[in-house]
Amino acid sequence: MSTILLTGPTGFIGKEVLKQLLQTDHTIMVLIRTEEKYIRLQHELQLTHHNVQPIIGDLTLPEFGLSECDKQLVLKSDSIIHTAGPMDITIDKDTAKQVFLDAANQLMNLCEEIIKQKPFAHFLHVVGYKSPFNEQNIDLTSDPYSLSSRFPEEGPYEQMKFAADLLIRQRARALNIPLSVINPSTVIGDRRTGENEQLSALGLFIHLIRNDLVKAIPSQQGEWLPLVSKSDLAQLIVKLVNQPHPISETYYLLAEKESTPDIEQLFLQMFHELRKDTPQLKVSVSQLRQDWPSQASSVGFPKETLSFIISDDRPRTSVQKVYEEPLTVESILPHIIADVDYRLSHHTPIPTTVIRGRRGNLATLEASHRGTGSPIILLHGLWGGADSWLPLIDQLSTTHPIIAPDLPGFGRSPYHHQSSPIAGTITAVVEMIQNINEPVTLIGHSLGSIIATHANQHIPDSIQQLIHIHPQLDIEEEQTVNFSTLPHEEEHLAEFLVSTGFFSQATDIPVPFLAHLVADLHSPRIRHTTRDMLHELQYQKERFPLQLPPSSKVTIVSNVPTEKLNTPAHLYLPFSNSAPITHPQETANLITDIMTSKLPL
Repeated sequence: MSTILLTGPTGFIGKEVLKQLLQTDHTIMVLIRTEEKYIRLQHELQLTHHNVQPIIGDLTLPEFGLSECDKQLVLKSDSIIHTAGPMDITIDKDTAKQVFLDAANQLMNLCEEIIKQKPFAHFLHVVGYKSPFNEQNIDLTSDPYSLSSRFPEEGPYEQMKFAADLLIRQRARALNIPLSVINPSTVIGDRRTGENEQLSALGLFIHLIRNDLVKAIPSQQGEWLPLVSKSDLAQLIVKLVNQPHPISETYYLLAEKESTPDIEQLFLQMFHELRKDTPQLKVSVSQLRQDWPSQASSVGFPKETLSFIISDDRPRTSVQKVYEEPLTVESILPHIIADVDYRLSHHTPIPTTVIRGRRGNLATLEASHRGTGSPIILLHGLWGGADSWLPLIDQLSTTHPIIAPDLPGFGRSPYHHQSSPIAGTITAVVEMIQNINEPVTLIGHSLGSIIATHANQHIPDSIQQLIHIHPQLDIEEEQTVNFSTLPHEEEHLAEFLVSTGFFSQATDIPVPFLAHLVADLHSPRIRHTTRDMLHELQYQKERFPLQLPPSSKVTIVSNVPTEKLNTPAHLYLPFSNSAPITHPQETANLITDIMTSKLPL
């Protein structure tokens, strides 16, 4: 097994590489700027592996600013995986030179020192699909520090990445080091969950669309923005580092062009998933390139972005020799777009007690500590998403696995685009439960109760217990609500929430919850979905009655006195309709008592 030095372990690519390296027997040293960053990384990845060693250093400092002790550890490396570098195409020339070219030079100086003491097995360098260099065209006499003049059409970001690529190739050849250069296309999020922490690249387009800054759709037949998931990139890197006899080779990693939308289709899909009206205007990519100053305002993005849109493909033979999995992004794009849309509104990291996941087509929050009982699924109400259950998850996860999905169009889940918001949501929840392959306890709050009731009608054998928390019960004439506009200022939104009966008074609304909801409603996707749900609940509620047939597996928890209800088992919870949010401890205790049959019903 190898002793690997990994640069950029907290970055979008490096972190995914580290996650997958943890499944191997390699010894891993991670070059990281501070001990505090390493502690955060430990919590995030739940690092308990004895084979991970932090090396406190900075690629931009002379000799990385290493202590003598850490330098001696680094000199034991026999492989280096270099993933470090910002993903910001707008950085200036001096910064780009420092983080790409100077850092590459220092890494090769390190390799030279290692070789004086022991054999060196493999250098792996992540560059990008636009780099013009390969094993056949390296000019050993070219000065990388003077290379930028050869690529005047590129910005400093790409110029310095090219220069770093050339420098490492030159020095690796001089040192006779096997060098794998991995040239991915634009990297997007996790292939399974859609998690996409990187908010540049595709995130830039989504930000512009959210803010009505894209007035025309870029369009031209054959022009595309090549994409690849970080999961595929990390898997390829691990396969390469596991090779017993590595060779020097360039690996272009792009999803298949045939299964990737062209640039017009990509923008149309982003508008569709964000639930925004599509501009009628189109502008050709060639026109943008030829007449950028007059066309820039129509698309909103910086000029440097244009060079990432290409018409040709890249050779794939080298990748196909070592990586057999199909490279596609089509099915994950709706999840990527929804995830980025959510992150543009919410910047607070989730607690380390939960992890992000995906079940069926729904994004989930799941307790990182899995209990041993049957799974509990928590369906949120109209206001908020899976995040609204966070205070309860810790309380319930000691005995049961907890799964809190974002319903379609909320949180990080893409919208289902069916004609009925509620019917499409019911279908998505049913499919999610069927994928779990064991009976579950289904807990619905408010709107979630309606979804839970109808899911139970579809798959009763898959739901062993059904708990409704403050279901929407027709015991009084409901007040008509004006939902045509949803306020997103805190004061007006608080008034709106009281008018809908979700809270008794504005002072009952927790400040963090209100701030979270305001941020939610800045997403056109969530705002549109919330408005559609309100409309259907108010004007077509007869299509989705909250049917509560007598059943030993159904329990209702509400603030309606028992004598006013003719329902199955009922427990009185003397709080507003938002009890899981305002009184999570009491709600969790009641759920636990119901599930352990401690309460007489």
